[in-house]
Amino acid sequence: METLNGKVVVVTGAASGIGFALANEFSRQGSRVMLLDIEENLLVEKTREIQLRGGIAECLRVDVTSLSDLKAGAQHTDQVFGGTDVLINNAGVGVKGATWELELDDWRWVLDVCMWGVINGITAFLPTMIERKTFGHVINTGSMMSFGSASRGAPYQAAKQAVAAISETLYFDLQENAPQIGVTLLCPGYTSTNIRTSQRNRSTNYGKPQTHTNPVSSSIANAKYSDPTEIAELAVRAVLSNQFYAFANWELWEPIITKRFESVLRRESPISVKLTDVIDEIAVKS
Repeated sequence: METLNGKVVVVTGAASGIGFALANEFSRQGSRVMLLDIEENLLVEKTREIQLRGGIAECLRVDVTSLSDLKAGAQHTDQVFGGTDVLINNAGVGVKGATWELELDDWRWVLDVCMWGVINGITAFLPTMIERKTFGHVINTGSMMSFGSASRGAPYQAAKQAVAAISETLYFDLQENAPQIGVTLLCPGYTSTNIRTSQRNRSTNYGKPQTHTNPVSSSIANAKYSDPTEIAELAVRAVLSNQFYAFANWELWEPIITKRFESVLRRESPISVKLTDVIDEIAVKS
C-alpha cells in the first residue's frame, strides 16, 4: 500500500492504550478511522479528541467477543465510510495466576477477547474487503508471547500464540485467493497500556473478576516499557511496506526468542520468554 491518505482504518480496542495510539497515528497519516471498543464513554471521548485535531473519525461500541457486534461494526463502517481498507484486530485483556489456580471463567474471558476477537473480526470484515478487490491490509495484534511462554500467564499466552497461527494461515489463504490484501502480525513487548486494569471491562458473563493486583518488576517498569505511539508507528510502517512480522524492541527480544527456539531444536526444557533476563544480563555487563 503506497499511501494511507484517505484509507478507511478500523481499530478494535481503540479507546485506550495501543488501540487509541493506532487510531490516532493512522489518522495522522490521513486515514479515516473507525474506533471500536466496549468502553463507550472513553471511546466517545477519544474519538472526539481525534476529531478536534482535525482527523476524520467515528466510533461504535462493540464487544469483540460477539460476532454480531463486529458484523454491526462492519456494516456501520460501510455506511459511514464506504468500506474498510485496513482492519486492526487489537482488543486484548489479561489475567495472571498459576495455571491450576485460574478459574475457567478467566480462561474463557481472555480467549474470547484475545483469540475469538480476532476470529470474529476476520469473519465480520474480510469477506467484504475481499469482494472489493482493492488493496487492503489486516493487522492482528499478537505479542512477544506469540513465540514463547513464561509463568503465570497461560490464557494470554495461549491466545497470543493462537493469534500468530491464525495470522500466518490468513496470510497463506489470502496469497492464494486475494493477494492484494496484506497481513501483519504486530508484536509489542512490554508497553504502557491499561491491560493490567482490563478487569474493569469484564462482563458478568465471565464470573467475578480477579481482585488481586499484578505488580510489575521495577527494572522493567523503570526502563523498558514502550510508549504505545512507538507501536502505532511500527504498524504504519508495516502496512506501507507490506511487512508480516512487526516486532517492537527486537534488539532486546531477539536473544530471548532465539534461545527459546534453540531449546526447541535441541529438544530441551522450555526457555522462559522474559525481558527481565536480558535486563539482568545488561546490568551485569555494564
